[in-house]
Amino acid sequence: MANPLFDDINLQGADTVLQSSDYMLFYVHRVLLSLASPVFAALFDIGTPNHPHDQPTVSGLPIIPVEEKCDVLKTLLHWVYPVLKPPLLEIGHTADVLQAAIKYEIQAVVGPMTARLRTGADDSPARVYGLACRLGLEGLARDAARIYRANKKRRTGSNYRSDMASIPAGAYVRLSWYTANGAGSPPDSFKFVYRSVADGIVPSESSAEAGVDEILPSDAWVQDTVRIFMNNPSDLVICSSEADAFAAHKLVVSIMSPTLAKLIETQTDGILDLPESSFVIHKLLRCSYGLPLFTDADSQRPCFSFLIRVVDAARNYEMAHVEQQARAFLRNLIQTKPLRSYCTAIALGWRDDAVVAARAVLAAKINVLQTYVHELELIPAIALHNLVTYLNDVAWKVEKVTQRYAKYRTLRYDRYPDSVKAGQSVVRQPKASEHFGVAVLQREVARLGLGKSIEVGNLASEIQEMEEALRWATLEVALPAYKA
Repeated sequence: MANPLFDDINLQGADTVLQSSDYMLFYVHRVLLSLASPVFAALFDIGTPNHPHDQPTVSGLPIIPVEEKCDVLKTLLHWVYPVLKPPLLEIGHTADVLQAAIKYEIQAVVGPMTARLRTGADDSPARVYGLACRLGLEGLARDAARIYRANKKRRTGSNYRSDMASIPAGAYVRLSWYTANGAGSPPDSFKFVYRSVADGIVPSESSAEAGVDEILPSDAWVQDTVRIFMNNPSDLVICSSEADAFAAHKLVVSIMSPTLAKLIETQTDGILDLPESSFVIHKLLRCSYGLPLFTDADSQRPCFSFLIRVVDAARNYEMAHVEQQARAFLRNLIQTKPLRSYCTAIALGWRDDAVVAARAVLAAKINVLQTYVHELELIPAIALHNLVTYLNDVAWKVEKVTQRYAKYRTLRYDRYPDSVKAGQSVVRQPKASEHFGVAVLQREVARLGLGKSIEVGNLASEIQEMEEALRWATLEVALPAYKA
């Protein structure tokens, strides 16, 4: 049993049994839960079948399964019933109870749980911020962010806590941006849980989404296929969620998608209604008829969120060739839009492309915690934190190599002939490929000030050796794995 209070012996008059997700039973009274929660009231109505013999029972009472675990459901019921309330000791548990109270619309519990979390923000503001964003509580998130920014001792190096793992990476960046740039209490125009376009954060990497196309996707499809259907009339019409119609051939679509082939077999009027947008259907059909998935215009103003939708639809309809083209399209954008590409690769589970994009972010020297792109709303904060961890680990490795070469000569002594004397000028500049060798050159130039001599020209070998050491140091660092 769940606990003595909700045991069928101790709770007289119980008329329903709630079963937690871990199979614990709670004997409850419908009237009390119905008064406290309109959701429970509706659930009890739905849970009364026309044939009561078909419903599981215990002690003659109907069993209604719920999604909450035993400890959460127990605390929730204690706060619903007019009994002594248990202490709320752990804010993670409090957040779980609050989430259940919001789900079941139990306002009498939402208030106390929110107040408990707000109190917890004084000691753990970053943790409460993550919990507030997870629950969609903007007011609580603002309070926690303000406390976090005001108390430097409570801050973490990357402004991250494990409770933020599942919140959007955009909310993680907004906390970091506000911590570094905000002044006092955040203005009303600044939102943490969901972005406001008036928050003052300027999107980077030209991340504004592509505007509305000048022509509708269905009209573009007519232009794409005017010659195809001139000699081969269509025998299928595919309708999008916006009610746009696309002419097609049953044979072509069936060959390209086993899933759509089964749907076509069930149609008798030659019309196939799909839940996808017109943009997505247009792209799927272009690929099915041998046309490039994306056009030159798409490359000039890529819309990564649309790319994700196309791939999701392709997976749903078993169109592997579409995903292959989409992946090739993304790879062409990695070097010019590395952070957006990283987010997209993470969202689609393309691990290898995410690694390449992470290295491109490193090369571009992007401060990812102060840079906003729209695609951050599509991935969890832990994926961005993994990128931050990767960049910090690489920076540490590079610093170690640089310090070694900046302090000591690493080649044999005879590789440094004294052809440049103290007081002479050093005119040779490092080549573009030797940019990492600045530390070596600075080390040698410093010797001039000590009355010693150097040979700058013969330092190229050491600079190349340093670059090779830096390259290997970078490759040794792995991007932390992320699983959706």
